[in-house]
Amino acid sequence: MSLSGLMKTPVQTIAATAKIAEAAHLMMKHSVGALVIVEGAKPVGMVTDRDLVRMIAEGLDANQASLDALVRPPLVTASVDDDLSAITEKMHNAGVRRLPVLAADGSLAGVVSLDDIVVLLGHELSEIGREVSHLSGALKTEFLHEDAVKFRGFLINRS
Repeated sequence: MSLSGLMKTPVQTIAATAKIAEAAHLMMKHSVGALVIVEGAKPVGMVTDRDLVRMIAEGLDANQASLDALVRPPLVTASVDDDLSAITEKMHNAGVRRLPVLAADGSLAGVVSLDDIVVLLGHELSEIGREVSHLSGALKTEFLHEDAVKFRGFLINRS
């Protein structure tokens, strides 16, 4: 499956110079758990709800502290051409649950999350289960038919 059907769009972005409180407000307004930090149109970082909690717990003033501390190059990203295996490997290696997805020209195309992947895999496993069940039922019917034919032959031979 391509990322185009899995990633979330439009992407909510925020400037690196924005304050923690502004990021929290945008997350709440758009019901998202992460924002892509941009400089101009270029993605340079991500801020998650967990990051905000950590920053506030560390004593930072939400109205004074900016997000630029979260910009740590290089930003780990996915490409719209990446497959799920490559994406999950990138997430695992970077210790993150979300990745910005870049188009071929380097522009921000979307965001993919581990939760999105888990939901997709759940649907895929469910479909596989239905197919296996269907095939299992067909095989049982075939074996029952074979047994019935054998039993009929047995009865005919006994008489």
